[in-house]
Amino acid sequence: MFTQCLIFLFILLCFYPAAAQTYFTTELSNINELEKSKTEKVYLQVDRTIFSPGEDIWFKSYLLEGTDHTLTSTSNNLHVELIDTNGKIKTSQVVLMHDGVGFGDINIGVEGFKDGVYELRAYTNFMRNFSNALFFKQNIIITGSSEIQENKQKLDDIIDLQFFPEGGQLVNNVLNRVAFKAIDQNGKGKDISFTIFDNKNNEIQTTKTVHSGMGQFMFTPKPNTAYFATIHNLSSEQQKIDLPIATGAYSIMVGNQFNNLLDFNISTSPDNIKGQTISYLIQSRGRLFSSNKIKMDKETKLVRIEKEKLPAGISSITIYDDNGIPVCERLIYNQLSPEVQIKIDVDKQEYDTREKVTLHIETKNEAGIPMPANLSLAVIGKHITDKQKEMLPNNGGIRSSILLSTDLNGHIENPDYYFDSFDKKKHHSLDLVLLTHGWSKYVWKEKVAKPEFVLDYGYENGFTFTGKSRTLLKRPVANSKVSMVISEDGFYYDEVKANNKGSFTFKNVYFMDTTNVVFQAYNKRDKRNTIIDIDEINYEAAPTSSIKQSFEKTESSNIESIVAQAQKIKEVLDSLAEKNFKLLEEITIKGRIKRDLDDHYRMYHRADDVIEVTDKYAGYYNIFDIVQEQVTSVHITGFCPRVSVNIRGNRVLPNSMSSGGASFLLDGMFVSADDICSIPVTQVDKVEVLKGSSAAIFGRRGMNGIIAVYLKEAGVKWEQVLVGINKVQPQGYYRSREFYSPNYEVAQEQFEGPDYRNTIHWDPFITTGKDGKTTVSFFNSDDSGNYTIKVEGVGLNGGLVKSETNFTVKSNHLSGN
Repeated sequence: MFTQCLIFLFILLCFYPAAAQTYFTTELSNINELEKSKTEKVYLQVDRTIFSPGEDIWFKSYLLEGTDHTLTSTSNNLHVELIDTNGKIKTSQVVLMHDGVGFGDINIGVEGFKDGVYELRAYTNFMRNFSNALFFKQNIIITGSSEIQENKQKLDDIIDLQFFPEGGQLVNNVLNRVAFKAIDQNGKGKDISFTIFDNKNNEIQTTKTVHSGMGQFMFTPKPNTAYFATIHNLSSEQQKIDLPIATGAYSIMVGNQFNNLLDFNISTSPDNIKGQTISYLIQSRGRLFSSNKIKMDKETKLVRIEKEKLPAGISSITIYDDNGIPVCERLIYNQLSPEVQIKIDVDKQEYDTREKVTLHIETKNEAGIPMPANLSLAVIGKHITDKQKEMLPNNGGIRSSILLSTDLNGHIENPDYYFDSFDKKKHHSLDLVLLTHGWSKYVWKEKVAKPEFVLDYGYENGFTFTGKSRTLLKRPVANSKVSMVISEDGFYYDEVKANNKGSFTFKNVYFMDTTNVVFQAYNKRDKRNTIIDIDEINYEAAPTSSIKQSFEKTESSNIESIVAQAQKIKEVLDSLAEKNFKLLEEITIKGRIKRDLDDHYRMYHRADDVIEVTDKYAGYYNIFDIVQEQVTSVHITGFCPRVSVNIRGNRVLPNSMSSGGASFLLDGMFVSADDICSIPVTQVDKVEVLKGSSAAIFGRRGMNGIIAVYLKEAGVKWEQVLVGINKVQPQGYYRSREFYSPNYEVAQEQFEGPDYRNTIHWDPFITTGKDGKTTVSFFNSDDSGNYTIKVEGVGLNGGLVKSETNFTVKSNHLSGN
């Protein structure tokens, strides 16, 4: 389809005067350039959106290809930020995305978080090429005191009524569709009615809003005539609002959208019919899906396109006149059958407190065929669910976020309304959103319409280290060999060659948390007499803005029950801590390598000999004197710095990293015997000797045995003593914790205390198999009431998933109620 469109447009451009090709050719060229990259969208499911200080926000992130909405691995780095009302980033982290999904959590500290509305934001580096509207954004409320931020805006009867001609401009002597939106001073849609008059006070028609302050009407403007509207039923003086003046040459009117065809009329005024050739483009998220040229030999020309050729979601239709200049544009929404249907069966509808709940989840496509899906699940009290919808109605689920909000700028009220139980009425209301919000600049269009199209930001995969190797006199060491070792959570080694200016780069490096990364450099003679300078990793976050939304402290917005529950949880935990109950505060994700008891990281599992370097060795000249005395299998000849080490039981081979047979490790990094000689004994924590099979993991370097030295944290930094080595501690990917949920089928001491949880269960690791089925279980807390189960996710072959169901917990003797 894209290739066919390009062939047509190439031919079409040949008929345009060269000087008039600017807009048309610019947009076409930019679309072609953007086609070379995969666009991205992101969505975060959170367990809930109302919190108190001290609680945790749990989330799962989905990274989708922007057009077909399948999980993508184009970027591995996802930036997640929590922003306060003033636009300040309170906390940020980089989440590792694997096969399009990632996991994380944010602790809301007891200190430093004032009551108010915060913004949870997520984006990849590549998304920064476009408007920030592409970022995932969701408001959350943090409150835990009586000082709730109040909305102090003065409210009155002033209404902002705006008119939006379909396509952009009114055209004289042609039937035009005009959408409108009325909002109050809080930016919320206001239901009104009004009457339209011409400049001679002749009444034209009366109309009213139909949904969220929006509506539309049809009329034919006359030349040399102005129009205005008067709003009805205001307690203050009636407002008079002017309609736009008719200045357009072409208009577009989309017809019936409830069949398999997209119909739209392109019209022009009778005096503009000259048999000229115009053209149109239909694009979505930077991709071209349809194009053609039309001869305007009559007032209205019909265009008809099969909807199956267009993607699901928002597309734009742009009309260009015979000079290749854009003259009108219209957004449309293509509703396709949902590709993933989900069924959630609860094993029963009523439970006791602390009773086990079992869910049976099944996912299918629209034909009823099982479809595997990647899902996440949250269980919270229905009173929290209801309060979230009431106080944060503009937060949307995965469908409204991916298919609507991330394609439009501007504020969309209650976006989920258009996607829950989709029908013709909601489709009509959604079309009003596009007619009004489309004027806020279509996000993808905004990028490709610019004369200079440049993708400033690329995909991020891992972290990048840059630096220089130099002499003590700060002269660059050209073509030096630089190695990097990360020995935490396993063992990672890489080696690069610096350029003729001594500069080097390590790309696509993966590590978790704050990690020790050790660099080592050698000159062309393989001597380590260089200094390594590592550039600091500075990531500049995307710009932020203050959050306009606030919530009033009124009876209807009372969330004291949620705050009280959080306080009750804290009191229980404090009480249990005083009684020395052992609560599991943090569980790391599966697969994390266990940290050794001495806090040193090793690639190997065991050592043959271990020497604890205590104060009794303070008078020894060097490490080799200690090893010689304590390990009988080690034979040392010569004196520092020219020393040779042989470990009996190993075949001695020449080794460029040592003066004798053995190899040497310093905090996991291979070094020379000279380096070991230069380390003060007082800085050493322990020495370990490996021989035979123990050293086999190091391959050839371990064939002669290994002497491994580990330094203390205190004392002079060893990288300041040794040349050719530099150790840095950058911040890596955030290591997600595992949500703690008790298992009351097993008797444990920590279960003897009360159990209160605002989030009953959170599980981001749900996948349905080839049969589309899976089972999830969890245990209720000590609280009775109604609960909501919310499941969201993505089909592995595409398609968005969202569903909710409810169950009830009744009181019993365990709850104490």
